[in-house]
Amino acid sequence: MDPTTMTDFARDRRALAPEGDGAGGGGDTTTTTTGGDTTTQTGGDTTGQTTTQTTTAKWWEGERFADPARQYLTAKGLTVDDPLEAMPKLVDIAANAEKRIGKGLDSIIDKPAKGEAYTDWVAKNRDALGLPKDEAGYEVARPENWPKEAPWDDKAEAAAKAIALKYGLPKEALQDMINLQAANAMQTWNDAAALGETAKRQLMSELEKDYGDQTPKVLHQARLGAQFIGEKAGLTTEAIANLSDVLTDKIGDANAIRAFRVIGEMLGDDTAVGLGKGGGLTTTPAEARAELARLRSPDGEYFKAVKSGNRNEIARVQPTIDRLTRIAAGG
Repeated sequence: MDPTTMTDFARDRRALAPEGDGAGGGGDTTTTTTGGDTTTQTGGDTTGQTTTQTTTAKWWEGERFADPARQYLTAKGLTVDDPLEAMPKLVDIAANAEKRIGKGLDSIIDKPAKGEAYTDWVAKNRDALGLPKDEAGYEVARPENWPKEAPWDDKAEAAAKAIALKYGLPKEALQDMINLQAANAMQTWNDAAALGETAKRQLMSELEKDYGDQTPKVLHQARLGAQFIGEKAGLTTEAIANLSDVLTDKIGDANAIRAFRVIGEMLGDDTAVGLGKGGGLTTTPAEARAELARLRSPDGEYFKAVKSGNRNEIARVQPTIDRLTRIAAGG
């Protein structure tokens, strides 16, 4: 073959070689990646060797995690070189979160926002906090030892319920506060009652000094006078009985006893009968006989009390029977 032809063939082959094929007979390209480094080696007979190294991002960097996720990992101290070291703590966080959420999302309560009024925060979290929705949900019980005769401040109770609702007090807390206030009120009531009893005993002692062994008679006359005035005033039987409670020995009201005793004494003598005939201070003999007849009739209180054997009722009506009998005898 012509040497000139061989030279042209070699030249044409090089001209037709693909781009990147090493000149002077070509060469090989090798790429090796180890860990975070990438090494590229290109071999050739005439160009020598070239190496390039590139460092990749950490496992929590790059596009794998969004910014909030990376911030969370950093805040929790999980950005360590080996992700396996972060796994135990990450698992604990996830387990605790699942346990919490497992109780129900409505049980998760955010703390009050900055500038948010506490009362507003309570109002929107009543269900989660287990609080009543309105004042009616707060039921208050009076102490078992609350005196029956002592007044109960219903207005103060309503105001306490309104405060409890506004500030989110549990029912038990409100009840404890009511009990505390009631205890203070009972102490004040008992102290006042004790002072009153002491004063009554002192006055009764003076009454007994004045009348001596006649004190029982004086008490009886006072009761008759009180019953008479009560009936004339149209008081109920219960009201008259309550009036008689202050006319007892030892702890009665000595001043009331002195006043009613005068009326009772007048009812028991001729002067009372005489005044009754003309002045209307007491019942006339005719009225007394008519009232006696009514009381002793089948529909009368005295008849019913005797028939039923009601000793208390008999004792209550008997003074009236005695008084009317004396008045009727005077006519």
